[in-house]
Amino acid sequence: MARFNLLLLILFAAIRSPAVTVTVGDLRCEQLKNPQGIDTTMPRLSWILKSSQSDVKQTAYQILVASSKAGLKSGQADCWDSGKVASDASVLIPYAGKALASRGAYFWKVRSWDNHDQASAWSQPAQWTMGLLAPGDWGTAKWIGLDGVEVTKHLTNTSWIWFPSGEPEKSAPAGTNYFRRVVAIPAGRTIRSAVFQYTGDNMGRGWIDQFDLGARNNYRVVRFNDITTRLNPGQTYVFGLTGYHKKDGTPAGVVGLLEIEFTEGPPLIIPTDENWKVSDRKATGWLETNFDDSGWVAAKKLGPVGMKPWGDVRSAESRVLPARYLRKEFSAPKKIAHATVSFSGLGLSELYLNGKKVGDHVLSPAFAQYNKRDFYVTYDVTRQLRRGPNALGVILGNGRFYADRSRIYTGTVNFGFPKLLLNLDIQYTDGSATQIVSDDSWMLTTNGPILANNDY
Repeated sequence: MARFNLLLLILFAAIRSPAVTVTVGDLRCEQLKNPQGIDTTMPRLSWILKSSQSDVKQTAYQILVASSKAGLKSGQADCWDSGKVASDASVLIPYAGKALASRGAYFWKVRSWDNHDQASAWSQPAQWTMGLLAPGDWGTAKWIGLDGVEVTKHLTNTSWIWFPSGEPEKSAPAGTNYFRRVVAIPAGRTIRSAVFQYTGDNMGRGWIDQFDLGARNNYRVVRFNDITTRLNPGQTYVFGLTGYHKKDGTPAGVVGLLEIEFTEGPPLIIPTDENWKVSDRKATGWLETNFDDSGWVAAKKLGPVGMKPWGDVRSAESRVLPARYLRKEFSAPKKIAHATVSFSGLGLSELYLNGKKVGDHVLSPAFAQYNKRDFYVTYDVTRQLRRGPNALGVILGNGRFYADRSRIYTGTVNFGFPKLLLNLDIQYTDGSATQIVSDDSWMLTTNGPILANNDY
């Protein structure tokens, strides 16, 4: 009977405290799996607790970090042993061991205790490598590239106009004026390009027939419209401008320019001048070709664009820029133990080593506020590097570093022409090392297959 009662107690205990198999996996450093080039001095570590049973949670953990895989395997945590920490946290646990070194490789594992106080086995090892933690770690690397000339384009060969009353360039009543100009496109000529650009004080809006081209409420820059595909030879169009003036007693005007270029022969240039008709009242059908505008008056020409009080008016800028191709040949004369490369290609870049792309990144590095910071990436290139002659290649694109769409379109800021900063660190088996860096010895060309590029 006593033996039967003992068996019942054992069975009851087993039911109340079932055997739970707990494992720890999916180790991450800074939310990345075995990342290269971490440059925070307190990387954050994460993992996932897994169990075959429900209602299981972590109550404690222990992290070991070592400077070698062999050391970690033997339990020699020469960098950090967290000890048993009572916590259910398993996401973004800050590293709290000894100082980490630039380019250092670190190996780690973790185990957890569940709510039955059962410890898991140690996880499979994971690792991370450090990036370059100080400017001096880049060695003699320099920012290299090919600069060009920044050109600011202004609207020219046209005039400010307004309703012919008083001196609108000095003072005008608040209100809206409507301007129209009938334009016949010559027949038998092929249109190569057509641009209609304009602005106003306080705002100017443009039209082709009934089509609204949009407005600009900043008299310092134009509204730029490529209308090449909207026009056909031999047809007649009404070009309209609406000038909105908000405040009584301040200057008022609109300014614009229509430019149509043909594959042959002279262009058709229509500036804003006294040939435009204007009314201070909106009329039904004023944007139609058969509209009777005999009751409208000729616009008053206030003066050439660039006049006071408005000054220069910025026009659209041509910012097409071919990709930069950079190349560096070098030799690795000894047996290679380890090699890492860190580089920043602004705005976007791809790295090649011995003819093959390094990594799988695109649109890299990540966008940044470039007057505050630049991002870089790090790769382990030990396997791609070979003893003897080698060649590095980098393709530099514009991204948002070189804003090849004008500020008039999107308000993007241009930070300069594409640049490269690179440091390749090669460690040899005999204990010696060398660095290949970006400097004046690199070759560069813009005569490659990518003639224009941006992130649009």
